[in-house]
Parts: sequence; structure tokens; C-alpha cells
Amino acid sequence: MQRSIDGLWTFEAISREGWPVGGAVVLLGGRLLGGGNHYYYVGTYRENGRAFEGEARLFHFHGPAVNAFGDTTPDFHVLLHGRRLSDVIDGEAYRPESPHMKRAFRLLWRAAAT
Repeated sequence: MQRSIDGLWTFEAISREGWPVGGAVVLLGGRLLGGGNHYYYVGTYRENGRAFEGEARLFHFHGPAVNAFGDTTPDFHVLLHGRRLSDVIDGEAYRPESPHMKRAFRLLWRAAAT
């Protein structure tokens, strides 16, 4: 049996320029909260079987504003689509206005929410 999705996850991706980006994400009851070195994010998610879908708004708060999409937009929206295999969610993130510019991501389960 697969454990609950609710908990602490780490986030990994590769920017458009090839540098690693990452952070921590809390998934809890349909809410997504997290952040990394330069951006924090808030949003929602849903899980249907192994399918994972979500949306988040990202806000710049510190340091260089260059984001994983290769620009300096300080506040933007992303859609997330992925597949959960136990303690790993692999997927793609993209901006609704640029669905062709996708960034692969991986979430790794780290701790239970309760």
C-alpha cells in the first residue's frame, strides 16, 4: 500500500540554462506550500491514482530573480503534471501562457505530515 501523499517533499529540477534548482514542498490536504533559495510557492494539488496534478504561484523573495524558466519574472503561475511511483513524483511544470516550455521536476518524499 502506498503511503499518504501528505508530508514533506524535496523538489529537484534543472533550469533552462542547465543549473540545478531545488527546495522543499509541503503537500497537505490539497495545499502545496514551499520554497527554495530565491522563490517561495503556494498552490494546490490533487492525486488521482498515480496521476499528480497541481498549480502554484511563485514569488521572488531574495537574491537573483532568475528562475528555472530562464527569465526574471518575479511573480508567475505554473501548472504541474506528473506520475507518482511510491515516494517519487516525476513530472513537468509549465506556465499556462507557454505550455511548450516545460521543465522536468522530481519530488522526493522525506517525512510524514503527522
